[in-house]
Amino acid sequence: MHQKFIFLCVSTLVPIIFGASIENGASSRIVGGSNSSPGEFPYMVAILFKNRTMCGGTILNENYILTAAHCMHNLEMQYFEILSGSNLLSESTVHNVTELKKHEEFIFQQNLPNDVGLMRVDPPFVFGSMVQPVSLIDQGIETNGSTAFGVAVGWGMAYSGSSYPNEQKKVEQLDVYTDQECIDAYIFGPTERSICAGMSIGSSSEVGICGGDAGGPLIVDGLQVGIISWARVPCGEPGFPAVFAEVSYYTDWIKLNSGMV
Repeated sequence: MHQKFIFLCVSTLVPIIFGASIENGASSRIVGGSNSSPGEFPYMVAILFKNRTMCGGTILNENYILTAAHCMHNLEMQYFEILSGSNLLSESTVHNVTELKKHEEFIFQQNLPNDVGLMRVDPPFVFGSMVQPVSLIDQGIETNGSTAFGVAVGWGMAYSGSSYPNEQKKVEQLDVYTDQECIDAYIFGPTERSICAGMSIGSSSEVGICGGDAGGPLIVDGLQVGIISWARVPCGEPGFPAVFAEVSYYTDWIKLNSGMV
């Protein structure tokens, strides 16, 4: 079976797609989602590179955000900005980036293993009703893919090549796949350190995450259990979930490298 895949960051570079390019306005955003409410996700940030929205992330503490490693791969730190404090980019607080840190076992290849990264911000975050740290799932805790539903959040484009939306989008009630369902969905790709979420085979809805949403969270029961990594094009197709780095394999690393412990 011939499939197309895309890394879910969007920058001034051409998005990396496997098998073919994105054509004819192929969907590349939070697909089928809705606008989030002010303060609904106070831990969410947008990542800009050269003034363009390219990824999302979550606040860990006053100094660090969590995102996908491929969002920073081979990119120069001085061109990043982090936007926090609002579901509207135009009303957000701007932070510079002073450190980039990728997981040591991250590999920039087709299935993006260990796609976990940190960015240090300046000025630090000031916590309040609109800015709060995310709660991470504990190390080694397995998310029950047979019963769980997830929420994903981001600022991805309306379609490939479109202007960037100002308002944060969310998708709710994503089916979290079991490990085996995740692996079976693709001819390559998900590893034991991946978690998948999307619409199950037979669903009449096409909802999910796509280009520009990388680095954002998969939230289950109020905890971040995944980091948006990659997906099949077109996005949101039932039976082909988005793939996330599974946070419970990395919680200790995240806390150690962000000064949380």
